[in-house]
Amino acid sequence: MSTDTIGLDNEQRTDCQLRTVFVEAFALASPFLDENGNWISMAHESMALEALEQRFPEITGTHLMATLTTIASVRASGRTPVQ
Repeated sequence: MSTDTIGLDNEQRTDCQLRTVFVEAFALASPFLDENGNWISMAHESMALEALEQRFPEITGTHLMATLTTIASVRASGRTPVQ
């Protein structure tokens, strides 16, 4: 499995709900990150969290924080998620 591509057929991720909304979540949170995947400030991280909470109220707690962490990692890698 190559780490250069997102969305490979043999992925081990199993949370279909998060996979379904990730592209939109990425678009919502990306403006709060610099090109290296770092939060511009603590306030920006809080705003990204609030934006995701409002848009996806069904995603809570650990899943929401994991989503933000993954968004930052993908942004830092220079990759863009695809459906």
